[in-house]
Order: sequence, then C-alpha cells, then structure tokens
Amino acid sequence: MKNKKSKQKNIEYISYDRQTRTSWAYLLSSYNEVPVDFLPFFKSMQETEKPFPYSVTTPSYEGFVHRSPVRIVSLIDDCLFVANKGETANQALCLPLCDIQHIEFRTALLDSHLHIAGLNRNGQLAMVNIRFNSVSDTLFKVFVDTIRQFSFTQIKSKKVFSFDYLEAVNFKMANFSKHSLLKGENIDQLIWQPELRESKIRVHIPLLIHTFLYRTVFPHHVTMLTDQELILIRESEEIGSNDTYGGVWDYIPLKKIIEAHLNRTQDGFSILSIEMPKDQFLETLYLPSLHTELETLVNKLNKK
Repeated sequence: MKNKKSKQKNIEYISYDRQTRTSWAYLLSSYNEVPVDFLPFFKSMQETEKPFPYSVTTPSYEGFVHRSPVRIVSLIDDCLFVANKGETANQALCLPLCDIQHIEFRTALLDSHLHIAGLNRNGQLAMVNIRFNSVSDTLFKVFVDTIRQFSFTQIKSKKVFSFDYLEAVNFKMANFSKHSLLKGENIDQLIWQPELRESKIRVHIPLLIHTFLYRTVFPHHVTMLTDQELILIRESEEIGSNDTYGGVWDYIPLKKIIEAHLNRTQDGFSILSIEMPKDQFLETLYLPSLHTELETLVNKLNKK
C-alpha cells in the first residue's frame, strides 16, 4: 500500500511539473533546435546561411484552463517577427522596430504579459500579446530593451536625478523607476501618484482599506518623462497583499506621441491622454492636486 501511494504521489508531481513547464518560454540557439512546425519560417535564412537570430518559443499553457498557441518571436534585420506554425518569413507578422509605438510589460507573481503595438510592413496597426511564466522574464526583456534602444539617440548625460523623495514614500516604485531607465537616459520630469481606494460602503474604516470592502480607483503609479520616452509605471490593480514585486511598465517613444491631452473627469480627477498613430490612446488618472504638474508635462510633450 505504501508503495502504491508513493508511486501515485510521484506521478502527480511529475504531471504538475510538466504542466508548469508548458507555461515557460524557451530560447532557441540554432537551426537544429527549431521545432518541425516552424522550419518554414527559418528556411530562407538557413538556405542563405544567415546567422541564427535571437528567437524564443512562446508557451502553450497545455493543461491550463486558457491555452495559448505556440509561436516563435524573433529579431531579424531590425524587425520583430511573430510566426505561427507553418508560416514562412513572408507570411509571419513583421513589425519594423522603427514603427513600434507602445510596449506594455506586466508581471504579477508567476504570471507575465508582453503587449507590443505598432505598424506592420503594410503600415497597418498590429498588436502582439504574449503570456508567459515569470521565470521567462529575462528572455522577453531582450525584446523590450532592443526595441527601446533602437530609437535611442545618445544624449549627453545630465545631472543624476535624485530618487530620494520617491524612495522615502515608496521604495518599491522608486526601484521600478530607476531600473526602467536605459543607460544614459535622462529624466526631465517625474510625477508620483499614490494609490486611491474608495469604500464600497458609506463608512470609511482605514484598517479595512486593503480588503474587499474597498475598490481601487487607481493604483500607485509613476509618470516619467525622459529625453527619449514617456514611461508609465503602476502596480497592478489585482495585486494581493503577498505580492510585493508585481507591476506594469508602459514605454512610449516620444517620436510616436502625436499629442498629449489633459482633461478632467466628472469626478474631478485629472486624466492624461496620450495619442499615438492609428487612433491609439493611453489614459491615466491623477488626483486634482497634480493638475499643474500635469499641465507642465503636457506642454513639454507637445513641444517635443
């Protein structure tokens, strides 16, 4: 009986382990490692003996409630390619790096997502959404950093920006802000917005502010204008008390901002709206007390 139980537990453990691995992305190092279903995508490159490009297979999430199609994401000739099974390089989605206008990277516990929006080779709006286990974060940060650095123009470094105030009020968000900067990137303006939670009942009970009795109007977030980008960093609204690492990062090249708008909601909050090509917008809420700072930011963005 003991042996049967032990064997059963072992089978369950192996099954769980295999299921977990289906949420991982994998780095491909050579043409020999390419899965058979994706050989058509690499055929022309292999025939011309091009060096193997940086390529990652996305996870299938087999065994999970929501499965994902396995795809290959590659960096080739200053373009981001996303290939489905059986597609050739001409059929796969291709986003020239110069035409990518927005990157969103989010992570919470073991769940990460990468959203990339831009224009494809035909000038049409295209979006890439990839979900993966957070153990694969470093593989996808290569794509994020490469895209961001592509439009980066080296500018003489200015005085080092001080994060002392932000570190004092929220050390986590200060770290997120510091580590989101590219090497040599200068901060022009930083706006800190603490979270706002609203009671679902008429009585305000501070001790219960992080329970189901309150809803998040907006989470902690930081807005940074640099000489290259507009960077928005926020906590996920779904973050629980045990998650001290999750967050969401938005990166928008200044060259891709058509216009910045500042308005007020019916509740009196300030709302920053960033307009990008093909009628794409990104909106963020702030307390009315930050309206003057936001006006300065909008003026700077519209002069870039």
